[in-house]
Amino acid sequence: MAVVGFREWGLVMARRGHGARGAVALWMAALVVGGCGSAPASESGAQPTAHTTASEACRAGTGGDWKVAVEVDGPDSSALALVSGDSIATCLTSRNADRTGFGTTAVGVGLHPVGSASALTYVTSMATTSGPPSILIGRVPPVTSMVRLVLADGSEQNATIGGDIWLVWLTTPGEPTLIEALDASGAAISRIEDANGIQPAD
Repeated sequence: MAVVGFREWGLVMARRGHGARGAVALWMAALVVGGCGSAPASESGAQPTAHTTASEACRAGTGGDWKVAVEVDGPDSSALALVSGDSIATCLTSRNADRTGFGTTAVGVGLHPVGSASALTYVTSMATTSGPPSILIGRVPPVTSMVRLVLADGSEQNATIGGDIWLVWLTTPGEPTLIEALDASGAAISRIEDANGIQPAD
């Protein structure tokens, strides 16, 4: 597991990955960006260059031809999953001090196998503190209408789906014990379950 510290948030990104059929993801790059493609903030306290939207900030952090698959917005920051071919980038970006845009961004990029027609996968995670992961990302079968997660404390949370990618920003960081892909009728299509906590890398 790789860990990257993020100075302005005390952010820790824990990046682990697996794809369909137990294939292990290859992490290609990890970036910690002070200003989304600009020089880091100076010692005088200058703010990083702001981008108008979270997606602009994350695209600047990843570089290349990346498309936003899923975006989940909080009051002061946003979590995004971006895709380029078989690669998935995780991005967490924060509003700058004067709230005119997004200036502080952390990005992790990994190559993951393509989604399965029948299997749900959990491919990577990101922790916003030094504790358990808060942001979880995976792939879904094409007919999925909802992804539901159950945590060790019994609480449940639904993920946001975009294309074949799901992303959840947990209200209480932790490791899920059950992740289910459900169809439009609420029937389970695929599930991953482990009473000891599901890890994104096997």
